[in-house]
Amino acid sequence: ASLPRRTAEKKGVAAAEDPAHSEQLRRAQVQLEDASTAYDIAMRSEDAAVRAAASARLGLTSADVAELAGVSQSAVSRVFTPGASVSIKTTTKVKEAALSLGYRPNSIARAMVSGKSRIIGVVVAYLENQFYPEALERLSNCLQEKAYHVLIFMAGKDRQSIDNVIGEILDYQVDGIIAASVSMSSGLSKRCRNAGVPMVLFNRAQDEPNMSAITSDNIEGGKKIAKFLISSGHK
Repeated sequence: ASLPRRTAEKKGVAAAEDPAHSEQLRRAQVQLEDASTAYDIAMRSEDAAVRAAASARLGLTSADVAELAGVSQSAVSRVFTPGASVSIKTTTKVKEAALSLGYRPNSIARAMVSGKSRIIGVVVAYLENQFYPEALERLSNCLQEKAYHVLIFMAGKDRQSIDNVIGEILDYQVDGIIAASVSMSSGLSKRCRNAGVPMVLFNRAQDEPNMSAITSDNIEGGKKIAKFLISSGHK
């Protein structure tokens, strides 16, 4: 029973005595020392981006931030989770520790764990009409206030181009899709429902069940314009 262990020990001694292996170990040690020195220099930088890059290469995690801040790892997670309940004192300690280490939470990893990317895909077919840039700006601001991020995709005006773009958006694991003045095929609409991704049509209605749409009431708007013109003496 002890033979395999003695054989392994002999192999380990032989490997250690191998000049090529020893040289590999020496080079690895030098690389580690160089990396450590470079990291120390980077972490003394006043540039937060430099510190963050150094931390990313070293593989810092929320556990490192928790240790420096003197809190639990779950507390660190709550600090970087929008809407989570956490005290101001803990938030301050965690953010100071994160800034000191140059740590930034990995949004992609968080999305894989939670199943929520907090990304909303917006599809636009054209921006010639100045109404859309202003609408997109206000939409983006409102979503950002709710801790969502916006990805804007440009599509052609034909149905196939729009379907292709929305199909690509689904690959980004978005939490929702807003289509501005574009329509989509029933097949792609069904695919969105099956994926659990809600979709809203903006400034365009479509005869599709379970499809939400936000449009203007043109008939009521026309009535109000007519009443205004008549009341102003125009006939």
